[in-house]
Amino acid sequence: MNKSGYKPISDYGIIGNMLSAALVGMDGSIDWCCLPRFDSHSVFAAILDNEQGGRFQINPRVPFESIQAYILKTNVLQTTFRTDTGAATVTDFMPCYQTARYRVTRFQSEKWLCSVLFRTLYFTGDNRKFLTLRFEW
Repeated sequence: MNKSGYKPISDYGIIGNMLSAALVGMDGSIDWCCLPRFDSHSVFAAILDNEQGGRFQINPRVPFESIQAYILKTNVLQTTFRTDTGAATVTDFMPCYQTARYRVTRFQSEKWLCSVLFRTLYFTGDNRKFLTLRFEW
């Protein structure tokens, strides 16, 4: 994260389904996604507005290091987090020509402290509304 509070574009991986795409940060946050198509309203837009744009973030509650890599010859992105107490992997993908988007988390330690934030904005007519869910375990 730089001084402005935004991640550099190099800190993102991209997943897509030929109809839309999502940007997934090294911190486990989906900061951009329009559904069901590229020309739809954004569901998550933290890349444009860090406070009000919305995101879907899964990451450790303690300091961590992370790496991202695609499963060979696929558009399936894995973000792996390592902490002093263990590791976890978040796998993100969007099957081609389907509106579904999948996010699977696998913990490699029993002592994993995780934080999840789901904050989306949606439009009803001319009104912009937010739905926020946050939990930790």
